[in-house]
Amino acid sequence: MVDNFDGIDYVHYGDVLCSTVNQAINDMLSDENSDEVILAEALSDHYHLNGKSFVGLNIRPENMQRFEEMKEWAMEYYYEG
Repeated sequence: MVDNFDGIDYVHYGDVLCSTVNQAINDMLSDENSDEVILAEALSDHYHLNGKSFVGLNIRPENMQRFEEMKEWAMEYYYEG
């Protein structure tokens, strides 16, 4: 629950406001307690839905180190097994 949407990227789906993919991924990257499996899956989904590319993701500078640490896992996420 948030008091306002200042500084939050969001989209409208009917009457529902939802954070954007970029916002959600940046939020997970910035939270050291976020579930890494869910983060890897979200990054992997974006990667595979965008022609095996992270194009379109706008990772904030403060999240870039963790993104770099996670991206190889995300690229191979659906091929592990």
